[in-house]
Amino acid sequence: GTPMADPRLWKKNMKNYLYWLYCQFELITCVCLMEPWEKLLFYSFNIALLVVIIYTAHLFIPAHIIAKQLVQEP
Repeated sequence: GTPMADPRLWKKNMKNYLYWLYCQFELITCVCLMEPWEKLLFYSFNIALLVVIIYTAHLFIPAHIIAKQLVQEP
């Protein structure tokens, strides 16, 4: 059958693709050259920044949408 029809092949392909993306990220950001403690700091900072951005978006985007709807009402 087709490769995508077999769930095992789909999982393997997805795992390989995600690993490839991770390797690309490490090469682009030069994380592969860092020591383990530097990697920990780098990833901790990036995850913390991502959490803050998501939290801020969660708080402010709905308020902006509601405010815009109130302004547009006739």
